[in-house]
Amino acid sequence: MFTAVCILLDKEAKKELNSTTGKREEDWITPTKAILAEMGFLAKLQNFEKDAIDSKKIDKIQPYITHENFTITHLKSINQVASSLCAWALAMDKYYRVSLVVKPKKAALAIAEKEYAELEANLNEKKENLRIVLERVATLQAKLKSAQD
Repeated sequence: MFTAVCILLDKEAKKELNSTTGKREEDWITPTKAILAEMGFLAKLQNFEKDAIDSKKIDKIQPYITHENFTITHLKSINQVASSLCAWALAMDKYYRVSLVVKPKKAALAIAEKEYAELEANLNEKKENLRIVLERVATLQAKLKSAQD
């Protein structure tokens, strides 16, 4: 569970040699302890730059967040902090997936708003030209009326 939080916060696992198997294994305990010991840990989570999450991080946390025990309900029965961190990691995953849909729409909206602003400026220019022409017509009509009188 803490592994997903470490990955999202750009903490790398220590690669250590397992004396039993003789293979290098990832040690997430050391970075987890370092993160939890930081004074600004909660503020770091609250001010986390959600838009900076990339697909590599999301792919790396998938084995952890899709685990059957990685649920808020399950972890709440074990530890409140763990369930809160689980909720945060799941929320970051959901935010990333929603942003994949929303980002193109925001880009399209920005383009449409720019086009609208250009068209609105053009329309205002045309309205001003029309107002000037209507003033001339009114002046000419006034002159015509005075000439006819």
